[in-house]
Amino acid sequence: MKERLLKSAAASLEWRVFAFIITGIFFWFMTGAVWQATILAIELQIILFIAHFGWFYFRETRPPKS
Repeated sequence: MKERLLKSAAASLEWRVFAFIITGIFFWFMTGAVWQATILAIELQIILFIAHFGWFYFRETRPPKS
């Protein structure tokens, strides 16, 4: 179980780094304020990390059926 949790967290975190950069730049252009864009991007990535972690854990790391 611990291995499944770590695998799920690693997969989720890897994509969140790339997405943070992309959304941070997008929000920066939309708001015109670097710090506001950073906070918005962090909040969004936390929500997406939790959602992706749960999805990956329940859908992708299930043990194969016998």
